[in-house]
Amino acid sequence: MRKLYILFTFLIAGITAIVAQPTLTQANFVHTIGESTFYYLADTNTTTLNPALGANVIFDYTTVDALGISQTDFYVDPASTAGAADFPTADYCEKTNLGDTNFIYSKSNVDSLFTVGFIADIVGFGVVTAKYDADPETVMKFPFNYGDFYTDNYSGTFDVNYSGIPVSTNGEGNVTVAADAWGRLDLPFATSFDSVVRIRRVEHAVTDTIFIPFPFNLEILPITIDAIVVSYYKPSHGKSPILSFIEGTYQQDGAVIASNKTIACQYPLLATDVKEYELSNSLNLYPNPTQNGQSELIFNIENTANAKVELLNNLGQTISTIYQGQANSGVNKFEINTSSLSSGVYFVNVLIDNAKITRKLIVE
Repeated sequence: MRKLYILFTFLIAGITAIVAQPTLTQANFVHTIGESTFYYLADTNTTTLNPALGANVIFDYTTVDALGISQTDFYVDPASTAGAADFPTADYCEKTNLGDTNFIYSKSNVDSLFTVGFIADIVGFGVVTAKYDADPETVMKFPFNYGDFYTDNYSGTFDVNYSGIPVSTNGEGNVTVAADAWGRLDLPFATSFDSVVRIRRVEHAVTDTIFIPFPFNLEILPITIDAIVVSYYKPSHGKSPILSFIEGTYQQDGAVIASNKTIACQYPLLATDVKEYELSNSLNLYPNPTQNGQSELIFNIENTANAKVELLNNLGQTISTIYQGQANSGVNKFEINTSSLSSGVYFVNVLIDNAKITRKLIVE
């Protein structure tokens, strides 16, 4: 009996070792140059953040719908980017295949990972370069386990080119990071991961007033940047989160001037059926970026079907309905007029019966 008891004890210990709280370290969290991660983007209109918190919980995302587009994150040598001179201390730079104007520059130590700045194309302001390598933002501390949290303050300069005149102002911010849950992550198509930790990061930053010199002699009110990022990590699976919810806004004088919401998952999501696959292969959006405020949507379908074409902003909200009615069998063409829109990222949503495809559209 004693031997059976000891054996049972070892079996329980073995199970505990397999399904256990994960720990984030420099080795399993920090990327190296040359790595990349592929993501499927989810429909932010139909997907909400699972509220499960605590230990050994279940994160149920089995019904997440696909947006119809994907994204690849690349980790590159900072020296290969246009902003290399502004971030001499960075170890690597993160960018995506969805654009060539947004970059995040990072530096790592054994016990922490820092963001030393970023370059972002903000609607209405153009390309903004934020540099805080002298007082960087701590985006992760190592080791980091469930129940750990910290708050960090950072500061630096924000540079922008205003009508050919370089302008700089100071800014400061704070970030709070917490490992507030761990457990099992369930995704569509019976994909499941145990020992997953949920990391919640909340950021807030404010610039000083921006002064535009002669001949403009303008004052631009402070810009407030807010972001919430909730990510699910399994260290033994890889350095990137399996699933992330990212939401950010730029505000000025109490009004939102730019915003974005993204849900990214490394594994396939729902609503990718045969009809959607066929529609995706035949659909073309050109020119993209737009030219002279115009772009043309073309797709080919086998049979007459109910169709709806919508133009969405970067929050997934409908700006206008381009077409709603019957689409004929064969080639269908629709003109998209963007002349009244601000430059930035938009989406064209195409629904053919039960099939839905979304394409990114850059308005210049």
